[in-house]
Amino acid sequence: MPIRTLNSIPVRAGGYEPIGAFRDRITLFNVGDRDPSSGKTLPPSAWGDRWAKIRALQGQDLYKAQQIAQTVSLLIKIRFERGITENMTIKTPDGRTFQIKAAEDPDNRGWELWLYCAEVGQNAGQTP
Repeated sequence: MPIRTLNSIPVRAGGYEPIGAFRDRITLFNVGDRDPSSGKTLPPSAWGDRWAKIRALQGQDLYKAQQIAQTVSLLIKIRFERGITENMTIKTPDGRTFQIKAAEDPDNRGWELWLYCAEVGQNAGQTP
């Protein structure tokens, strides 16, 4: 029997996060578009501020050619909203930046949106 993963665990009845659990303020950003005249990538545009619950899932250190890349996987829960895609980024008020890897409505009821994110960098998972 294979080991259960987060994707295989359904949301139990009444298993949604209470409204008070959303304590972290996040800002969602769209990917920067291309400037048609110069071809340069424009800076990301703010999509909106949301309240969220942030939980770390896993951290690891990857050793590459003479450098160490630290990666932290996170699960960020917000109230359901259409239009949030995998290529967006999330920033917190303390300066951390997360890349959305997957956006999932766990039970297709439009109540919560689970954002599986990664933070990659020299001090991933640490607050300044």
